[in-house]
Amino acid sequence: MFPAGRQLSQLTNIYMQGMHQDADFMDKPCMSGAELANLVSCCPALHKLQICNALEGSADVSTLLQLPPCCTSLMVGGPAFGDAAAGVVCQLSQLHDLTWYSQSTLPSEVWRNLLH
Repeated sequence: MFPAGRQLSQLTNIYMQGMHQDADFMDKPCMSGAELANLVSCCPALHKLQICNALEGSADVSTLLQLPPCCTSLMVGGPAFGDAAAGVVCQLSQLHDLTWYSQSTLPSEVWRNLLH
């Protein structure tokens, strides 16, 4: 989806939501952790990232720590965003806007870090 090593230097907003259906017509996330890593590395001018229900549940979301400093708006949700992901998100000090869609609630430490 996002080729490794390619730069999309003009891309500032990514909105990716939803699932695709597999052969059994079951909804499946459409992006792996490796694809998230490629997306983050190839978009140095990213300001806004929305990835709701797009990541596989086992995806490593620590890649979000590599978001460029200009990425100040994040909307995330789905099976990949549980308690461990909350710990990652609380380290994103550049955020001005955060929308969190998950069955896990964000711990108060996340809010404290975001409200600096």
